[in-house]
Amino acid sequence: MEEAAEIQQAASKALRFGLRDDYVGEITVDHLTYELDDFFGVIELLKEYNILTENLNRDRIENKKEKIKKFMKYAEKKGALI
Repeated sequence: MEEAAEIQQAASKALRFGLRDDYVGEITVDHLTYELDDFFGVIELLKEYNILTENLNRDRIENKKEKIKKFMKYAEKKGALI
């Protein structure tokens, strides 16, 4: 939960300052990537301890990706994507 909150904070700063800003001496996209790496580390640990299984819903994941792509195209059209 804490790692997810750190991703949220890094993503919020990327939205505010842009992906290439170095607001704290680190490029925003690099900071976001760092937080995502931490999150994936937690996921891998949960799998190692058999708390989280590999049974991911691929249909749901693909549907989410398509939905995000649709909104990204709209945001790009509006000039909101870098």
